[in-house]
Amino acid sequence: MRQNEVKRLMVKYPGRLFLLQNGDKYYAKGEDAEKVQQAAGDRPLRNYKHSVHFAACYLNEIVSNLLRMGCKITIVEPIK
Repeated sequence: MRQNEVKRLMVKYPGRLFLLQNGDKYYAKGEDAEKVQQAAGDRPLRNYKHSVHFAACYLNEIVSNLLRMGCKITIVEPIK
C-alpha cells in the first residue's frame, strides 16, 4: 500500500494504531511506534528514524498487549 493511501486511512480513522505489514515484518510510525515499544516489553525491535519494526512471530503477543493498553488496532497488509 502506498504511503499516501496509508495517510488517508490514518485521517479517516483517527485514534487507531496502525501496524503496517512489509513481508514477514510489521512496523509502526510516530506515536504508534512508541506504544508498540511499550507493548513489546523485552522483545527485539528494530528502530529506524521515527518507526519501529518487529518480526511477524511477535505479532500476536504485541497486539494482545496493545489491546490490554486500550489501543484500537488496524493492520494494513500490502495489496498484491
